[in-house]
Amino acid sequence: MSEETIIAKGTYIDGKITGEQPLEISGNVKGEITIEGKILITETGVTDATIKADEVVVEGVHSGNIEAKELIQISPAGKVKAELKAPAISIEKGAKFSGKIDMFSDDED
Repeated sequence: MSEETIIAKGTYIDGKITGEQPLEISGNVKGEITIEGKILITETGVTDATIKADEVVVEGVHSGNIEAKELIQISPAGKVKAELKAPAISIEKGAKFSGKIDMFSDDED
């Protein structure tokens, strides 16, 4: 059974976060985030970070690069300024995005 770490609204973290469980961010995080699993930035979540994870879903606000092994998804309420790197990227209608997208894997030409 998978447990989830939650950074609650009103919580502010400046630093490095690493882990092996899914992470939900409803507060503010600045720095580096590396998770073996899924990261969800909720509508109240604000991140200014370099993110590496299996999957990243942005419903809130994010700036900084995101690298995912599987998927990056920006939901309709999401606002992202970043370089995105993943084999699959979804930017839903209504989402705001500014940056660069790279959907090639390292072993492709």
